[in-house]
Amino acid sequence: MIHGPVEQGNPILGPCLGEDVADVIIDRAFADREPLGDLLVGEPFGHQLDDLDFPLRELVHNASSDEWPGSGHGVTVGSALWFAVQDDGSVCGDGLRLQRALASGRFVVTAEVTPPRGGDPLRTLEAARALRGWVDAVNVTDGSRAVMRMSSLAVCCLLQREGLEPVLQMACRDRNRIALQADLLGAHALGLRNVLCLTGDPVRAGDQPNARPVNELESVRLLRMVQQLNQGLDPVNGALPDGPTALFAGAAADPQSPSWAGLRTRVRRKAEAGARFLQTQMVTDLDALRRFIDEIAAPLDLPVLAGVFLLKSARNAAFINRVVPGANIPQVLIDRLAIAADPATEGIAIAAEQVNAYREVAQGVHLMAIKAEERIPAILRQAGLTAGAGSAGDLAQGEVGAQQLGHGLLLG
Repeated sequence: MIHGPVEQGNPILGPCLGEDVADVIIDRAFADREPLGDLLVGEPFGHQLDDLDFPLRELVHNASSDEWPGSGHGVTVGSALWFAVQDDGSVCGDGLRLQRALASGRFVVTAEVTPPRGGDPLRTLEAARALRGWVDAVNVTDGSRAVMRMSSLAVCCLLQREGLEPVLQMACRDRNRIALQADLLGAHALGLRNVLCLTGDPVRAGDQPNARPVNELESVRLLRMVQQLNQGLDPVNGALPDGPTALFAGAAADPQSPSWAGLRTRVRRKAEAGARFLQTQMVTDLDALRRFIDEIAAPLDLPVLAGVFLLKSARNAAFINRVVPGANIPQVLIDRLAIAADPATEGIAIAAEQVNAYREVAQGVHLMAIKAEERIPAILRQAGLTAGAGSAGDLAQGEVGAQQLGHGLLLG
């Protein structure tokens, strides 16, 4: 290891400047495919170089100028943007892991963490660390249910320091277009690439119902804004002076929406506005998910990560149905939790069955386990997945399968 301030001439990890540049550097650095040692992480000028605590290959560049060759964006050696390559050859920290995983066509797993209701991020970081090796990316919610939380942008930056790839959820409810533009540009500058564009839960759903919502934009117009920034367009006039952003925009969808025509129209509009992937709301109806993918998402070439929500008890499920907009947990699952000797274990089993069922029709799953993120590895393990270098890992034959849907585990 090298310890000392980052200066020209010191070996540091290269700044993430785009997939094409990363590919060139990776090809050059790992032609021999041999482990090279500890990870070096470059920090801003005057900071120290530190280790991360998981196996990585070392990527060293002897900086001889203020810019990396071919960057096109003028990111300096002192920038706080880095990437490293793990033992499987995948890149950690460049913000492109999710994008590459979806493009590869393999099964993808994402999960969700909630920012703290306070200034200490420790519990959120511990929850995210439990996901390392099991997921491709970690969503950070943005004012979910309209309650006060630490900003998604701040938590995403903290996750990135942990070597985890974040998905920045961005809701339109609390910010006007100027504030949204500022956060998008800031996210790009900080090396965050994945953005899930949302309208946001209504203020009346939260614990400060007298707060004034903004709602100048909604998710489709936010997606269009990201698309324009990625094209290098200034929203006021001409081109962005520093070139285009490189944000990977996704959108939400509800395959169980009661309005099929409205769902089809809205997803099409999101695709036209620049959505590159979909993460769905909680899904409990396999037939609805299959129809949604076959008739709506697939024709638009949108990969779908099906939402799987960990239920902790019958009371928890009933509460979600009551307070979460759009939630529709079937009574058969509530009854199953109610009679279980251990509802927590039963909830894990239900979620594993859903993962197994949905992997037959969707490209991946998006796991939501509020205040129980440490149970996500158990869900994936029971579904037949194995951990592997920060990704969804290998798919084995699961302990439960889609054929079991006929036994009342899910509505089909």
